[in-house]
Amino acid sequence: RYAFGAGGIDTPALAGQPESGWWWGGASDSGRGFFIEWQGNAAFLAGYMYDTAGNATWYVAANDAPIANAQSFQGTWLQLANGQTLTGAYRAPSAPVSVGPVTIQFQGAENAILTLPGRQIPLTRFRF
Repeated sequence: RYAFGAGGIDTPALAGQPESGWWWGGASDSGRGFFIEWQGNAAFLAGYMYDTAGNATWYVAANDAPIANAQSFQGTWLQLANGQTLTGAYRAPSAPVSVGPVTIQFQGAENAILTLPGRQIPLTRFRF
């Protein structure tokens, strides 16, 4: 795990904090998934999906301000592209591009509503 919050990976959880891990929109939204990591009052969100041409696309967001209510997240959705592939030679990625705000309203530890620019997606915690 990568430490990004002030206290790092050993920071105690906030009261009512949802689970870190993989989340998805169910079978009707396959091909898209989200990873949420909590470290105290900081959270990091990553999303993978495909664009209209079928190209894999990644997005990331970190909370804009320290989280006071663990049932709510808001940040800026940044699109990432053109970086190195898993087995390819090093290639610097393009600068992140802001595509708008992202929010999550959690409804307990395993359910949430994710709001992306122009779309809402009900999420559930994905269990392997």
